[in-house]
Amino acid sequence: MRNFRNAVLISAAVTAVLVAAFTWYVSVNPAAVSFCFTPTPEPTQSAMLMCPTAEYAADDPESGPTSGDVEVVALLGLLGGALAAAVSIKNLSGTSTPYDVPFALAALKLPLGTLTAIGGLLVLRGQFVPGLSELDSQGQILAYALILGYAQQLLTSLIDKQAGHLLASAPGKDTQVPRPQRDTAGRSRPVPVPVNRNEPSVDRPPAD
Repeated sequence: MRNFRNAVLISAAVTAVLVAAFTWYVSVNPAAVSFCFTPTPEPTQSAMLMCPTAEYAADDPESGPTSGDVEVVALLGLLGGALAAAVSIKNLSGTSTPYDVPFALAALKLPLGTLTAIGGLLVLRGQFVPGLSELDSQGQILAYALILGYAQQLLTSLIDKQAGHLLASAPGKDTQVPRPQRDTAGRSRPVPVPVNRNEPSVDRPPAD
């Protein structure tokens, strides 16, 4: 159980560091990774550029990705991961083990929520999902970031099930351990051990 908890916490820490490094890099270089979409305009409308932080006309010279785009997406993914963590802790409530496995699982879901929100929007922008490659408004981008942050629950549900099996089979911290009995004088007496009467008797040599 301790090894499982440590593995989950290490995975959470590594994921958090990688996501934080990526978010920092893109916020400094927003043009390197864009989270903006250009939906196909209606015949009577001009082309628009939809970003997580604003909507621009495509011919606007000031239009384009900004440093706040990746930060907003990361924050919404974090909120989605927090919602998934709350649901996970609720399902694993009632455990008395001293290893804080539900806390470790919650710590893993937070950075994974950010990761799936960022990665999911990049997949949509790369037109890997037919019919979902043109988000029509800023609100849709924000909603997808939140939903994708929660969607990591589809991946971590397998870890939740494994944790549930381990918690069900692990002894709790309130498990009673037999203690040596004491007589009236305060001296400890050995705990009686049940004797199996079906065991064959062994003849012992007579004492000298």
